[in-house]
Amino acid sequence: MVVENIFAAVVAPVAAKGKKTAAKAKGNTHAEAFFKAVTSAVKKYDTIYLFGPADAKKQLMEHIRANKSISGKTFIVDSAEELSFNQMVAKVNATLGEV
Repeated sequence: MVVENIFAAVVAPVAAKGKKTAAKAKGNTHAEAFFKAVTSAVKKYDTIYLFGPADAKKQLMEHIRANKSISGKTFIVDSAEELSFNQMVAKVNATLGEV
């Protein structure tokens, strides 16, 4: 499942590194390290569904669009607050169909 793969490959490892990641990134914030990891993970997909709280999803979309090696992607951006993993999967399935 794509959601599970992205979560396992990007979200969990970046979150686990915490402040150590930001310190190693020389001036990069934790968010920027996360954005880079997600951008790398979504390169192969044509449609990218971003959801989350506040402006983070929009900032992530702009980061992905700024990457010259990624073009022609379709973005779906939606608001979501504090979802469990199962709720995220349900949201993706409702928006994109069963994955």
